[in-house]
Order: sequence, then structure tokens, then C-alpha cells
Amino acid sequence: MASSWLRSARVWLRSAIVIGAVTAPLILMSGPAQAALSGGNWTAASIPAGFNLVNAAPLSPVSCVHGTKFCVVVAGDNNVQGVNEYIGQGDLVTTNGGASWTGYTDLPSSSMIVTSVSCPSTSVCWAAGDGTTIHPALAKSTDGGQTWTLEPLPASWTDPPYTFLPSAIDCVSASTCWLAGTNGEPTTPVVAETTDGGTTWTTFSNLPPGTSDAYGDTYGLNGISCISARICVAVGGINGGTKPAAVISTTNGGASWSMSSDPELAGVEDLFSVSCLPGPSTVTPVICHAAGVAAQAAGPVQLTSRNGGASWSGPQMFDTTGWLNSISCADAAHCWAAGSGTAAAALVGTSNGGASWSTVTSDTTNEDGSVSCATAEFCVATTDDDLWVTTNDGGL
Repeated sequence: MASSWLRSARVWLRSAIVIGAVTAPLILMSGPAQAALSGGNWTAASIPAGFNLVNAAPLSPVSCVHGTKFCVVVAGDNNVQGVNEYIGQGDLVTTNGGASWTGYTDLPSSSMIVTSVSCPSTSVCWAAGDGTTIHPALAKSTDGGQTWTLEPLPASWTDPPYTFLPSAIDCVSASTCWLAGTNGEPTTPVVAETTDGGTTWTTFSNLPPGTSDAYGDTYGLNGISCISARICVAVGGINGGTKPAAVISTTNGGASWSMSSDPELAGVEDLFSVSCLPGPSTVTPVICHAAGVAAQAAGPVQLTSRNGGASWSGPQMFDTTGWLNSISCADAAHCWAAGSGTAAAALVGTSNGGASWSTVTSDTTNEDGSVSCATAEFCVATTDDDLWVTTNDGGL
């Protein structure tokens, strides 16, 4: 799998979708799951008619509220219109730990393609994605995903000819959310934050610059994880998919940022997701697990940081093809990651802080997805063309 294809699939293919140049990723299909995960510790959920996880654009993001039985999944919805008249998206909500799911059709699907969702509480959820042209779009729910409002944007986010596309949103409270994404002309990173529930946004102009190529391109950001309004870690990769992967972090609310120079990142082509938690002590203040693809597109990879993204241990490999698209940690010991383009690592999990990992396989490599864990026992994944639930930590 070529590195340029990885970046296209994760970032710039979306921009082509919204301006009508590429349509295939939004042609959704309904029907049963295409494959089955190994073992019996992840169970396929029964979802309402009309909703599906088959090629649901893009990658069916999911967010579970920590310590609860509440999760929101963005799925394909055959009953609503999407951007440019393609099949749209709706959301599936569980309030009982995945035992049952209710479908809602109020996402502003004709105005945006949702790429990320974050619920800081069982009532407030945010959805981020691409608008009908190359600019961000945001939607907010205050009733647990039942109804959504398309949110106003800063004027600078919609100014022509190009603005950034958000890849990830992480809300640490009902009022404070962080966005991470990429400018396309030239390729540069973007991070923005709201501390007033979306009334205003700060777009940071002080991100580490990286090394520019002849076209002024540097690196983009695919994932962000924050433990407070002050501490965040964002991950991504250098333009063109060449190593090393990029990791930036702040401990003062974005007043300053640091870029990791750890040589371990030289073995990683791109990082797509990161999950951070408060550490157990001042010696280990922030623990992060990041997921992506090894250098030379050599397969799924995971790394661990015990100092807020400054240095990393690993990488740990799980296959020779595909990548890890999403990672979620319920606590310092328990994490799950969702694979893409790999049958050997449809899901990978740890119950010992990353010292060792177990894999859940599928019978096809044609799968993408995301994962979110509310507790060490309860996680939801959208890999393998279906909605999967575990209530026993995947059997770990």
C-alpha cells in the first residue's frame, strides 16, 4: 500500500468528495455484515433498519462517555440525503451499554460529512467534518444525539480559496473542545480550541513549523487527545507520507507547543489517532497511546508515551499490511485500537498498559473502523462493516 494512498485515504480524498471530484467513498450499501470477528467476546449489535456500517463515510466515528453506558456512533443512513445528493449519515445511540441502539436522522447530513465525534457528557456531543466546499463543518447536540444544530464558524474558516479540513475533535467538557486538521494549500497543521461552547474559536498560529519542502508543505494532523483545557497531544505525518510521524503537544492551553524529536518516530510513516490519560504521578504526568502505520507502509503500529508525547516507546507491529485507524484507552491499563486494511488486526487490545497486546481478526482485509471505550469492560467498535460491542474487555 503506497504511502501517498494512505494520506489520500485519510485526508485529501475527503476534500475531493465534497467538491464532487471523487464519489466512491460515499456510495453506501445496506445489508448484513460482510465478515465476522474471531472469538465470541465482541458481539455484532442489532441496529435499526436503514442504518449501516458498510463503507459509512468516513470510518464510522464513535464516542463513548467515560464511566457510563452511553455511546454515539455515526453511521450510514439510507433515509437521509448527504452532501451532493449522496446517501447521508445519521447517528446511533446506546444508553444501556450497547444492549440496544436507537437511530436518529437529524445530523445535518446534506451540509457536512462527519469525520469525528466527541461526547463530553451523555447530553452534549460535537460532530466535526467537511462542509460542502473545502472548509470545516461543526454540529452540536445537547440532547444526547437526538437532535443536532449546524454551528456557525469563524469567517477565516470559510474564506476562499482553501481552508482546513478537520480530522479529529476532542471535547474535555461541555464548553471546551479541541480540533485538529490540515491545511491543503500548502499542507500545514491546524489546531483550534473553543472554551465557551463554540461561541468563539481560537486557531493557533504558533504550531511547530516542521521542515518545508519546495512547495511549502510540512505536516498534517490526523488525531488529537486532550486531558484538560491546557494539556493536549496531536499526531499526524509529514506531507507525502514520508517518515517520521509528527507529534505535537501543549501543557499551557496552546500558549506554546512542542514537537517530539524522538527517534522512535522515524520508524512510523503516519499516526492517525491518539488517546491520552492523566498519569499516576508527576514523574508520569500524561500517558498516551498512538496508532498508525509503520514506515514504508509496513503495517499497523502502536506506540506509547509516558511523558505527554515528548518521547515514545515501541513501535509494536501487528501485521505487514494495513494500519491502525483509531485507538481508545479507558484507563492507563486498558486500550483497544481498530485496524483498517488488515485481517490480522481488525482490533488489538491491551490490559497491561501496552506491555502486550491481543489481536482480534476478521476474514477480510476490506474493513475500516473506529473504537471507543467507556470503561475497561465496555467498548464499541465499528470495524469489519458492522457495529461491535464488548462488555468483558474483549476477553482480555
